[in-house]
Formats: sequence, structure tokens, C-alpha cells
Amino acid sequence: GQIFPGTNGTLPLAGDVNANANTNAQIQQNGQGQSLGPTASVTSISNTKTYNTTLSENGLYLYYYNKETGKFYKTDSKGNTTPLDDKIFYQVEQISWSPDRAKAILEYPDGANIVYDFSKKLQYTLPKHWTDFNFSPDSDKIISKSIGINNENNFLIISDSTGTKTKVIRELGENAENVLPLWSPNNQVVGIYVRGSDLEQQEIFFIGQNSENFKSML
Repeated sequence: GQIFPGTNGTLPLAGDVNANANTNAQIQQNGQGQSLGPTASVTSISNTKTYNTTLSENGLYLYYYNKETGKFYKTDSKGNTTPLDDKIFYQVEQISWSPDRAKAILEYPDGANIVYDFSKKLQYTLPKHWTDFNFSPDSDKIISKSIGINNENNFLIISDSTGTKTKVIRELGENAENVLPLWSPNNQVVGIYVRGSDLEQQEIFFIGQNSENFKSML
């Protein structure tokens, strides 16, 4: 019944969690996990290098970041491109988009984190010790990890999209690297914990907002 059951001193590598995250990202980008076969027709809609590209909720637009200009853009299927904002963001390293694409969490190489609201043109600063961000389905809240100097200060936390009204969901301890903040569409699950079962299997535990005891999955 414990979310972090005993592992006899053995925990999966952090790379195991990252591998799941990368797979999930590839499934989303390839459209429900469908493989782009050799007969697929591909049309270029942008000749610039794009970063952290994502689709709009209705699938009609691509949103992306251009490192050369430091701006965010929106492009339709015909290649018509417009800036999301005139503001320039230099050297953004990682971007987490909200489901409605109206907000994004920008992470910088020096550890700085900000939330930018494109609809309101407002910027909010998040603590540097917060990491691995994911938005709630309504785009109004954030799930992330708060990583302290010591393991006893590692927590899975929820805040609103401005970084205030913080709520601790669970103590992570030494298991922080094996937890992936991930907010499910039905609002029940806000993260997963991955434990190595053997060389070929992993056990996934689902973390709820209110200490729910969900059934694990192999």
C-alpha cells in the first residue's frame, strides 16, 4: 500500500524515468503514437530551427521557440507564422507548455525558472529549486518537484500557475529521481513513481493528490 515500497536497497536509475518521459513526448508529437511510415507525405511549414514544438489543443497550429530570435511563434498548416509576443527570452533551455498553450514555464541554464502568460503578457518567477514541471489539465496549476540540499527536503508539490499557494503532496526523500510529475486528464493522478522489478520489467505507482492508494502497474 506504500507509494515508495521497500526495494532492498535497489532503485531504478533516473534514466528509466527519463526514458518514459521521452517515449511519452514522442507519442504526443507523432499523433497518438502512429508511426510515420515510408509512404507518409511530409510538407515543410518552417525553414527555421524550432525548439520545444507543440500542437495547439485543436491541432491547427504549431507553437515553438526560436533560439536565434529569442521569441515564441505560432504557425498554421500553410506556414503562416506570427509571434506569440514581442518579448524576447534569451537562452531558454527547457519549456513546459500549458494544455491551452496560453502559458509556458521557461527554464534557464543557471537554474532560473519563470512562468510567462502569453494571454496576459505577465511574467512570474518560480524558485530555482523547483524542477520537472507539468501543468494541470485546466492550465491553472503546476505540479513539480522541490529539491532540497538534503533528501529529507525533497517534496512533490502543487502550486497555482503563478507559483503561489504551494501545497506539499508527498515527501520524496531519496526517491526523488524516480518520480515524474505528470497530471492526468481526470485530475486523479499528479505523478508516477517507477521502481525496477527485474531486468525486463518496471513497476509504476500512481501518486494522487490526496494520498489515494491506486493499484500499481507492471
